[in-house]
Amino acid sequence: MDDSELFAVFVADVVNGTESLASNCSYRIESVLSTLQLVDNKAGVIATGKSENGQLQVMINRT
Repeated sequence: MDDSELFAVFVADVVNGTESLASNCSYRIESVLSTLQLVDNKAGVIATGKSENGQLQVMINRT
C-alpha cells in the first residue's frame, strides 16, 4: 500500500467511524481511545480523527 492509499484509508475510516490497523513502511494507522491516529514512523503522530454523533473532527499537526 502506498502513502496516498494509506491516507485515503485513514480519511475513510474517520468518515465511516470504523477502525483499521493499516500500515506501510512509512506510516501506520492506530486507534487510541476511540480516536484514529495517522502516525509517521519517524516523526510520530501527524493527524488524529474522530467521528462522533455525526460530527467529524480531524486535527493535523504541522511539522
